[in-house]
Amino acid sequence: MFDHLPAEVRKKIQFMMTIPFFQEFTPSDLSETALMSVWLKFAAGTIIIQEGEIGSSFWIILRGSVKVVKRVLNNPEGILLSVIPCGECFGEMSMISGQPRTADIMANEDVMLFKIDDHGLKKAREGLQLKFFKRFSQILVNRLTQTMATLSQLQQAPKPPKAPSSGESKYYPKAKDDKISQPF
Repeated sequence: MFDHLPAEVRKKIQFMMTIPFFQEFTPSDLSETALMSVWLKFAAGTIIIQEGEIGSSFWIILRGSVKVVKRVLNNPEGILLSVIPCGECFGEMSMISGQPRTADIMANEDVMLFKIDDHGLKKAREGLQLKFFKRFSQILVNRLTQTMATLSQLQQAPKPPKAPSSGESKYYPKAKDDKISQPF
């Protein structure tokens, strides 16, 4: 079926068939996708995307995993938001919206990634574009559902002790006759 393609492209297509992201893609879709993609390797600890950059591409993890890290002022190493496993994508939100990247993406281990820029995707057949955007929608809905579940758990967590009301402190409770107790 792919005999007319170079051996390297045929290998890529065979590999793509094993990645969950591409489960609904036809051989023709995979062929077109392989030809418009760039495959890259990054060593563990390498920052692949930096928060604040304008993104014009998305990535699919073919081997390994990446960390999503949010920068914060009082923590130079940032806060780990999640780990994205093999077969999933990242960078699609910025590519679609044109907004700056919202977090750093760092190789959690040695990774092999598949990269497509928005220009390549715009040149693809309309049916193929729709398959990509359908997958993006499914992934974003799953992420939103997970975020909502996490927020719900946080709301149900034990609440911190109530702050003292005016006239009352942690150490000197308010007197019964509405006069403030004094330490002396």
